[in-house]
Amino acid sequence: MSDLEGAMLEDHVVLIGWDAFTLQIVEQLLASQNVVALALERQEHAVDVRELFGDDVVLTAVGRYSDLKTFAPLGIDRCRKVFVNLPSDHESLIAVLSIRALFPDAEVDVVLSNEELRDTFYVAGVTYAVSPHSIASRVVASYVHEEDVGRFTSEILSATSDRDDCEMQQYRVREEHEFVDQPYDDVFWTLRERFGCALLGVARDEPSGERALRKLPGPDERVRPGDALVLVVRGDRESELTAMFGVREGVARDFDS
Repeated sequence: MSDLEGAMLEDHVVLIGWDAFTLQIVEQLLASQNVVALALERQEHAVDVRELFGDDVVLTAVGRYSDLKTFAPLGIDRCRKVFVNLPSDHESLIAVLSIRALFPDAEVDVVLSNEELRDTFYVAGVTYAVSPHSIASRVVASYVHEEDVGRFTSEILSATSDRDDCEMQQYRVREEHEFVDQPYDDVFWTLRERFGCALLGVARDEPSGERALRKLPGPDERVRPGDALVLVVRGDRESELTAMFGVREGVARDFDS
């Protein structure tokens, strides 16, 4: 266990399962200043994590995926997101159902091998079901016939490692923020002029319960409290944006909450 053990972790990300894809996710989350906890079934994987990231960076717990109570030290009941990536869709579905039963308020994402099971996982209560194969195929297809688009997509999907790098981020608009009730076009130009970033879209929860993403909304579309603004941001402007929005990037809580 890392030195994080025993701390009342909150607003962190819990990943269940370990493979090369999980490793890449952890690297990206850490690069974006997220606190990460890993649920593992094999002790040798915990050793691998310690060798890769050190004892003070990632919290690990070893237990049985069939008994998620063994991962209580990871604070699943207090985390921001649970990400399930197990060897088979069957195992992942069982884990999702267990999480929903034990931690009904947890927000759960899952990696799928078979995209035809996407609706099944949504019925089971996941927020997002993603297929790395599908994402990768789209990026590769862009390289084939629009190589600059493919390169740009790959770069902005990665966390920034340099002040001149760019990445896509999202920031939640707080109730009292200056952007509330402003037209999309006004917010677009304010962000462009003050922070040199580009506003690509607005995501919000609809009355139906669905999460809607409006890509390049019309000029009369107005920003609402709770909206998530999706931006392309340079690494050297991230701290300024964080201060201006009063929240960390992603779906994190307010600073003063």
